[in-house]
Amino acid sequence: MVEDWLERGIKFKSISEDVIDTTTAQGRFILQVMAAIAELESSVIGDRVTAGMARAKAQGKPIGRKLLNVSVISLCDALQHSSSVEQAAEKLGCSRAYIYKELARHGTTPRDVIKGCWKPCREPLGG
Repeated sequence: MVEDWLERGIKFKSISEDVIDTTTAQGRFILQVMAAIAELESSVIGDRVTAGMARAKAQGKPIGRKLLNVSVISLCDALQHSSSVEQAAEKLGCSRAYIYKELARHGTTPRDVIKGCWKPCREPLGG
């Protein structure tokens, strides 16, 4: 980033840190060293996260979000008894996006459910 600034003729001088001044060779050096340290720290953090996830996976611990198990019937009931998709999502403990995606999997939208144009099958299939 600093090299990009220098190519554009932009110079940086820190008000609070006297040593950071891209108009001098020493200032550019200090800034590059600080950038290298920041990059190293970012890489180390990434490595730690990866190692922690591998360790948790090896111990059989679940990784990632918990899967939601909200039935389409519950989604429809919540939508019909709520004033908005946001309110239904809050009631169910899920996101608005989850409601839209789950209903899309069943070929409908929250609007159709609220209008009563689509209702889930409440009977088990084949019964």
